Amino acid sequence: MRDQYKTKTYLIAELIAARQRLAELARAEVEQKRLLTIEQQQRTLLEAMYQASTALHSTLEYDQVLDHILDQLKQIVPHDAACLMMPTQSDMARIIRWHGYSRFGSRNFVLMLKIAEIPSLQTMNETGRPVAVSEVSAQDAWVAWSGQEWIKSYASTPLRIRDQIIGFLQVDSATAGFFSQADAEHLEAFASYAVLALKNAWSYGRARREIMQQVKALKTERNFVSTILDMAGALVVILNAEKQIVRFNQTSQKTSGYLFDEVQDKYLWDLFVVPEEVETVKAICDRLAAGHFPIEYECQWLTKEGKCRLIAWSSTVLLDHHGSVEYIIKTGHDITERKQIEEALRTGGERYALAVQAANEGLWDWNLKTNEIYFSPHWKTILGYEEQEIQPSVDEWFSRVHPEDLARLKVDIATHLEGTTTSLKSEYRMRHWNGDYRWVLTQGLAVRDADGQPYRLTGSQTDITRRKMTEDELRYTSLHDALTGLPNRVQFMQHLERAIGQVKENKDYVFAVLFLDLDRLKLINDSLGHLIGDQLLITVARRLKNCLRPGDTVARLGGDEFTILLENIQDSGDATRVAERLQNELALPIHLEGHKLSTSASIGIALSTTGYDRPEDVLRDADTTMYWAKARGRACHELFDPGLGIHPLERRELETDLRRAVEQQEFQLYYQPIVSLATGQMTGVEALLRWQHPQNGLIEPDEFISLAEETGLIIPMAEWVLRAACAQIKAWHTAGYSFLRLAVNVSIRQLRPAGGQQDLPGLVSTVLRETGLAAQVVELEITESMPLINNDFNRVILNELKMLGLQIALDDYSLDSSLNVLRQFPLNTLKFDHSLIKEMSYNPEDAAIIKAIIGLAHELKLRVIAEGVETEEQLVWLRGQQCDEFQGYLFSPPVPAPALTELLQAGQHVEVEVLAKSG
Repeated sequence: MRDQYKTKTYLIAELIAARQRLAELARAEVEQKRLLTIEQQQRTLLEAMYQASTALHSTLEYDQVLDHILDQLKQIVPHDAACLMMPTQSDMARIIRWHGYSRFGSRNFVLMLKIAEIPSLQTMNETGRPVAVSEVSAQDAWVAWSGQEWIKSYASTPLRIRDQIIGFLQVDSATAGFFSQADAEHLEAFASYAVLALKNAWSYGRARREIMQQVKALKTERNFVSTILDMAGALVVILNAEKQIVRFNQTSQKTSGYLFDEVQDKYLWDLFVVPEEVETVKAICDRLAAGHFPIEYECQWLTKEGKCRLIAWSSTVLLDHHGSVEYIIKTGHDITERKQIEEALRTGGERYALAVQAANEGLWDWNLKTNEIYFSPHWKTILGYEEQEIQPSVDEWFSRVHPEDLARLKVDIATHLEGTTTSLKSEYRMRHWNGDYRWVLTQGLAVRDADGQPYRLTGSQTDITRRKMTEDELRYTSLHDALTGLPNRVQFMQHLERAIGQVKENKDYVFAVLFLDLDRLKLINDSLGHLIGDQLLITVARRLKNCLRPGDTVARLGGDEFTILLENIQDSGDATRVAERLQNELALPIHLEGHKLSTSASIGIALSTTGYDRPEDVLRDADTTMYWAKARGRACHELFDPGLGIHPLERRELETDLRRAVEQQEFQLYYQPIVSLATGQMTGVEALLRWQHPQNGLIEPDEFISLAEETGLIIPMAEWVLRAACAQIKAWHTAGYSFLRLAVNVSIRQLRPAGGQQDLPGLVSTVLRETGLAAQVVELEITESMPLINNDFNRVILNELKMLGLQIALDDYSLDSSLNVLRQFPLNTLKFDHSLIKEMSYNPEDAAIIKAIIGLAHELKLRVIAEGVETEEQLVWLRGQQCDEFQGYLFSPPVPAPALTELLQAGQHVEVEVLAKSG
């Protein structure tokens, strides 16, 4: 019985062991399938990359390359829509190509984006790395700026030529969670092919334009030698009507090895064309001689030494005065290396790539069996030695390696010889002849016998000292703001991420983030120039840093935005006290270039006690709170409350709507009469802007003008106002009301237009010419805002406007305004602010001051207009003080053009009896 039990127990154990072996085999099979799937995916991706590269390089036409980029992108990273952006000189990004957006009904597609206000673009601009956003938030800047509300996930990569970003490639999806960081890296890999294709197209286009310009000059000058030989980078060969070579530029001579005297009067196929392509080249020349041009093709080019170069040719002809072909002009680009590199990439040819790279570097060849090594002369020159000063010994190499780097180099060599790595690649320092250490890059490949054992190691050595120094500089610049030297967004987010980690490790650890936005910096830039604005930012950065403890971090995110990380604080009171100290420090006067300036900041505060897992969320809440502080009246600080919610989003939506309004001209003009106090008759109108929002109805300017000023949208808005108002006043003149003059408000930004925008005098001249309106009819109203108007530059602009014949009015003049501005600037009219008119009824002292200002204005030969007149008592008093004109609800509120036409037709005026009371 016992034996039976043992047997049964043994069988059960065997069965369990068998099942375990089967399970292990199943797991191994699953793992093998997984690895095979990954390998297949990588192989598929490489094949797609090769096919995409081939397609991208199938043309040298720039526009076609742009189209091919978006066409081929779908093979690499699937998506619903994609676009290609190029940065402009004004820190904007222009969308130049896009696919797929129209099927989502995207009528509000924005083609110009501000890089600094889109975190994904700003991050790529600063780091040069791709970005993936798996799930967009409700406040996502890319979605808001582009107007594509359907986007739920996106990925982007910069297009770089060396360290310069020349564009951005963006893919979007309507599915949340669609893109990952791996997709962004695939996008980055594809971008390298796209950049190469764009660079080739640029070079080709530039050379072709230069050549065609030169050829056009040749037609009249026939100065072949001086023109063609100046062309750099392209082969230029000119054939006569008999297809013989008559000109052969220096690039052609350098590429072929032939001098011009050796090829003159020869045929191309006699010297340069390989036998199998002779008939093709002859046929092309025959077509050109028959007048069929231009023709582009590629062919092998035989050099004098018998080597072949692959040349991409573009051919055209020059006609004589009878219209017959006089010359055939062929321009070519050597694309041999490009084709070879493409082939190397396709076949994985590391050995060839190494050989190409080593051609102009220091070579070494190590016989592992005899331990003999060869160093090329250039290898020795890199270290400052002559040919005979270094012997063929491995010790000559290793003894000069920096002691801290030698072990790593030997490990790199050993792992490659063992077959762990496919090639040798190692960066380390070597001692130069003068005692300094130089950074070098060594690359090599092992040569193996039939059994796979290495018997030889061959490679190259490159001096990368300059590159290492550049990398150190780039590492610093990638983490610091170039203007102020403060940490930038990247470094700040790293510090913030560490602080969040400390909170998770220590529940008593508290930190705060302060988000600062300087108030009115854009106006200072526009009025005093960006040099003053930059100096102001540097001063502000220094003051902020001086207000903080050594362990705290202050960073500049860009523009007028700063962030501060206060670590290891007790509670919110510490953060608010720092905010108050910062605001007091910023309020102190700043003297720059003879200007006395002061600034302030709106500050939003977010505390770690809210509970955060990501640094982006902390910054978002601090940014949100800053907008609430700004809404309170600037120079304020606010502590984040989860209930604050939507305000910044509403602002972004308002900005998006306002941009659409500018594009679609969703505006109306209202006109308020200007009335003579002497006659009671209407003498002019002031044009006032209203926004006819498609959903929210008519919006008053107080709700959007400040945002328009801040974003620069005021420039196109003000131009629209000027054109529309001048056209309307011209219509009234034609209808018989020629006594009307027009008052139009001018933004301070118009006095200093950005690049590409027309200056104000030029714009006014154009509008007057287009409408046929006399300059004397138009009065431009400038708001008195010191120091924005009180500088020499603006004085010059106002004088230019005055010389055109326009009237200049100083608007919103109050008791706080400067008297100096009345004599320093070329003014015609002074307009009292409505608040001043309202106060004079209650304060006799204010009334006395107003009376004195009216007298002074008349002494300066200025017309005086009172705004906001609502009662007969105000009207009578103003007429008694010889005020010239008035505006106000007593006569009429601002009304649309048809309503004002009715007032004109009815002969609306102030009754003489009312005016007589002042007598």
